[in-house]
Amino acid sequence: MYVDVRKQVGICFKCGQGFGGIRFVMAHENVSKAKAAGILEGFDGRYVSERDEEEPKQELWWPQCEPLPVEAVAYLGERGFTLPFCQSMRFSFCSVDTVVGGKAYRTANRVIIPIFDRRGNAVGWQGRDITGKSRIKYLLQPGFDAKSSLYNIQAIAEGVPVVVVEGVMDACGWIRSGYTNVVATWGKKISDEQLLMLFHLNPPIVYMAWDGDAADKKYEFAEKFGHLFDVRIVDMGEKDADELDGEGLKLLLKDASAYSWEMKIMSALKI
Repeated sequence: MYVDVRKQVGICFKCGQGFGGIRFVMAHENVSKAKAAGILEGFDGRYVSERDEEEPKQELWWPQCEPLPVEAVAYLGERGFTLPFCQSMRFSFCSVDTVVGGKAYRTANRVIIPIFDRRGNAVGWQGRDITGKSRIKYLLQPGFDAKSSLYNIQAIAEGVPVVVVEGVMDACGWIRSGYTNVVATWGKKISDEQLLMLFHLNPPIVYMAWDGDAADKKYEFAEKFGHLFDVRIVDMGEKDADELDGEGLKLLLKDASAYSWEMKIMSALKI
């Protein structure tokens, strides 16, 4: 079971029941609604740790952004992203490193991709190096809480199938081809917070489309959460989403299959 105290929502992974924080505390502690609300505020120290109270929030800051220059447009064009598409996704560019609080961050020569919450508010950014020389290909805003965010969550309607991918460029590959119901988890993992966000979207089908080298991770997701979602495994092979066109992605979804132990065994045996 996972409970997000601050958002006052939770989910039981066993029965699939979602609930509010106050209702949970009322039942668990056998107290009144007012008392439960006080507990959730941390008045008795049981549900909010001192560390959480003392941790300062990272302020949202932005690199010095400008419109996409020719070299950035060319780089994105090689990946199949047109300038109008990039503009629709609100991509910009940073040509210099950024200094915040006396510390320098390597934001130079990066496409800056904004990240939004469910309401459409900007909550952070990711910078994609276009030179191929940086050791850090993708730079998330320092202090950004990735585990509490899903890229493109603001564009997802409730009650529709959702495609789950790894990164921003994967998501953009799907979005470019007309699949707007796609979210990225920032890697081959999903946090409790992200799972709760996905649960509240109430998708009839969850297509797990992490990269081809993440088969075991996709199977693990299906094993753990198959009672919450109708999980379909998408075999990406050796291709990334931005390397495929709309027809190619359509075929992948059509061929996506429900998880089975046989599938995992065959993968382990590399058959």
